[in-house]
Amino acid sequence: MLTSRSFHSPARRSAARILATRYPTPYSHVPHNFVLLRHYSIALVGLGYRGYRSHFLSLSEDPSVSVTAVCDTNRVALEAFSATHKGIPAYLSLPQLLQSHIPDFAIVSVPHSAHTQCITTLAAAGIAVLKEKPVAESIAEYEWMTRLPVRIGITFQKRFEPHFLHFRSLLPLVGEVAAVEASLALGITNLEETWRAASGVGVTEDLGCHMLDMLVWLFGPPTSVMAHQVSSVRRGQRYGGDDVSDILMDWGAKKCIGHVRLSRVAHRPIQSIIVTGTNGTLHLDGYQITHHDINGLETLKVNHQPRQKQVIQTMAQEFGDWISGRRPEFSSSLGNALHTVSVVDAINASLASRQVRHPLLLSSSAESLGAATNSRPLSKISGSSRAFAANFSTSSSSTSFAYPSYREKVFRLNTGASIPAIGLGTRRAETPGQVYKAVRRALDVGYRHIDAAQSSENEHEIGRAIKHSGVPRKQIWITTKLDNRWHTCVESALQLSLDALDMDYIDLYLMHWPVSACPNDQTTQLKNWNFVNTWEAMQQLPPHIVRNIGVSNFGIAHLRRLLNHPSCKVVPAVNQIELHPYWPSRLLLTYCNNHDIHCTAYSCLGSTDSPLLQDPAVLEISRLKDRSPQQIL
Repeated sequence: MLTSRSFHSPARRSAARILATRYPTPYSHVPHNFVLLRHYSIALVGLGYRGYRSHFLSLSEDPSVSVTAVCDTNRVALEAFSATHKGIPAYLSLPQLLQSHIPDFAIVSVPHSAHTQCITTLAAAGIAVLKEKPVAESIAEYEWMTRLPVRIGITFQKRFEPHFLHFRSLLPLVGEVAAVEASLALGITNLEETWRAASGVGVTEDLGCHMLDMLVWLFGPPTSVMAHQVSSVRRGQRYGGDDVSDILMDWGAKKCIGHVRLSRVAHRPIQSIIVTGTNGTLHLDGYQITHHDINGLETLKVNHQPRQKQVIQTMAQEFGDWISGRRPEFSSSLGNALHTVSVVDAINASLASRQVRHPLLLSSSAESLGAATNSRPLSKISGSSRAFAANFSTSSSSTSFAYPSYREKVFRLNTGASIPAIGLGTRRAETPGQVYKAVRRALDVGYRHIDAAQSSENEHEIGRAIKHSGVPRKQIWITTKLDNRWHTCVESALQLSLDALDMDYIDLYLMHWPVSACPNDQTTQLKNWNFVNTWEAMQQLPPHIVRNIGVSNFGIAHLRRLLNHPSCKVVPAVNQIELHPYWPSRLLLTYCNNHDIHCTAYSCLGSTDSPLLQDPAVLEISRLKDRSPQQIL
């Protein structure tokens, strides 16, 4: 429903003419008598809040679509659904669902970490996908999705909400846009009770991406962004991610600036966009739109009363029409989300580096996207001139739509570099040549991350295996570590590792332990030297030789001491720690996440002689799945 004021002055009559112009609505491009809604069958993947409350309950009331099947790995949620909706088949896995059903498309509403697996499975079956955010967790992942043989849409439902559509149509009222001020906020009392707590998803990635998409949709991508964030506002709760973020935007040649405030700990819900231009100000406050002229006089006031169910029904119907060829385009298609991905990527990089970042102004083709990605320059990190692995890539030239295996999944560091998620550890082997064979085999099967250590005395075998593998050096991420006995001679230790590896640079150089040992007796600690002094020396290493620096085996006390010291100009990119079900280190993980320090797990299958592989629960799962305990873990 829509209500509006009357108009009297010339300025108001001008506003009235714009108001009288029909803003885009579902099927406004087609005469009313010719709108024939086609019936679409839909599979729902994920029965959480969005999957069930938003999508299922909305679509179950729409006669133009039918939910033919649902799936969720949560057995309790699935049983609760089946008890209430007995006529709809429910499955514990997506492959099981696809064995019995061929829907027109699937709506995917699962935690972020499960998106790629679901999309891969659906694409292999030729099923189009309408997915929840995020669009992608990196530009590389977005590029991968553009190569899939199915159409993909994003549930940016604000692009379908009447008040946003109307607001967009009224933008000419302000003349040339000079400034934009936006805010999106919720007040979530208990942040540790949701899936976001364990995954470390913050307000920028979760709630904020909707407002960021709106600004890109309304004004195009900004040329630069600068972002700041605050975490751990809910004291006493254990969760990750940012709670409040402020983002400054500049549209460069358009001579327009902007500011966005995102919060999940606000005192009340807020949804607001204020646009100031040469002819006045346009304000969206909740569902109300007002315009004031340059004299501050109100010329327009419109109140919308949208129905969420109708918005979701429209979005699903339009997506179905797009994939069936009945519509030329879909407002929130993967292609139309390109600039949003670029802007969010730049904001994440700014949050990590505390530097201004410039979104890539990408074309819509995958070929151009890849070229742009590989040539992107990264800004300097504060207090450093490091060019952190700007061109590192693990992707192959294959155009296969199969999603890269977990050996090729990457994580973004606070430097902007992308580290492969899965790597091969190379602790001391029992016999000479064993590490050489292991590295050769790992590279043959697709590993592109090799983790070494000076103290293991096998860097020469690793370097030789890499050289003999035929895999280009730039496609392999190499981590090695400073031995405790070399803390006072960091540059010399680095050169020894480079010589042993027969390489010109290291992707990641770690301080192996926060222990500065005597060179002649590693059981004795130096009296006038500590790990803070060592980190100060590591910060001075040439950036073209050491692209990222980090630490290993640091606890919270070590990190606090280091980060609070005046000499610490660079936040460690990584803290490599022992991490497995018997040693979860949750408090340390939360601390590192809140300080933008990536945690890499070693001994993730259990440390030496660990009873983890003999754990009854692990053995039972491995028996049921017909897999080894190592595969289960």
